[in-house]
Amino acid sequence: MNIDELAARVPSLRAMLLTVLAQMSEGLSNRQIATKLGYSSGRVVGTYVYMINKELGLTKISSALEKRHLAIEAFRKSRAAPVKIRVSIGSSARIQSNTISIGKASADRIRALLINGYEIAAVELVRSVAGVARRKSRRYARNREAR
Repeated sequence: MNIDELAARVPSLRAMLLTVLAQMSEGLSNRQIATKLGYSSGRVVGTYVYMINKELGLTKISSALEKRHLAIEAFRKSRAAPVKIRVSIGSSARIQSNTISIGKASADRIRALLINGYEIAAVELVRSVAGVARRKSRRYARNREAR
C-alpha cells in the first residue's frame, strides 16, 4: 500500500479517530491512550484503532504492528505542515544567561516529539501569569515587612 494514498485518507477520519491516531503517533500504547483520554480500558482504544485501520484500508494486513506503523506514518505525512505547541514553563522555571530551565513534563513532551520524528522549528515558552502575580505579591509582602 502506498503511504501517499493512506495519507490522503487520514483527513477523512472522524475527530475521535484522529485524536487516537495522534496519540498513537506519540508512541503511546492503547492503555496509555485510554488513560490520557479518560477511558476505562484500553479495549475502547483498541476498537478505535480497528476503526482507523478499517477506514484507512489496512484490514488485509495481518500484522497489528505493521498496521499501526503504516497508520502512524500516514498520519505524520498528512500533517506535514508545522504544528505549534505551547510549552508552559511554570513558576519553577529559571532563566540564567542564555538558558531557560523548564519542568520535566515539558521537557518530556518536547523529547517525545523529537523521538517520534517531528522537527521542531521553534518553541514558544509561556510563563504562567498566576506564578508571576504570586511572586509579585510575595515581594510586596517582604517589602512591607521590612518597613
